[in-house]
Amino acid sequence: MATVTAVTRRRSPLPRDAWVATTARGMSILGDNIAYVCLVWRLKDHGTIAVMALTVVNAAVMVAAAPWAGLLADRVSAKKLVASVTAGQAVVAACLAWTGAGPLTIVGIGLLALGTAMVGPAWQALLPRLVDEEQLPRTMGDRKSTRLNSSHANISYAVF
Repeated sequence: MATVTAVTRRRSPLPRDAWVATTARGMSILGDNIAYVCLVWRLKDHGTIAVMALTVVNAAVMVAAAPWAGLLADRVSAKKLVASVTAGQAVVAACLAWTGAGPLTIVGIGLLALGTAMVGPAWQALLPRLVDEEQLPRTMGDRKSTRLNSSHANISYAVF
């Protein structure tokens, strides 16, 4: 005699909003890293000084903007900040797609890095609002693992 077993669908332990936000953040970080690799690739024919300038500007802008980004995230709605800065980054990325290599590329990476620095604290402030207190550690762990996994997708150092 055949037995019938019920198959239960495994539910995600995270609420839908937190899952969507974590996935979107991971894709955003991956997109930032892909843009960085493309810009490094674009400047590779202009010498190591151009690639170094791109890397220094990228890092320096993020470090310099970090304290101000935290203040801004505390004073402005996180949802509005994330949406507006991400839209601005999309416009900058689209403009970079049609410009040639040169000083505009360095300015563009500076603007993209500024956007990345501005969005980071806003994302961190947004996730605790999307989940219950008991689910917060799991949500933050998923967010951190998403950040680490997408950051390791940056293969620009293997190119050179």
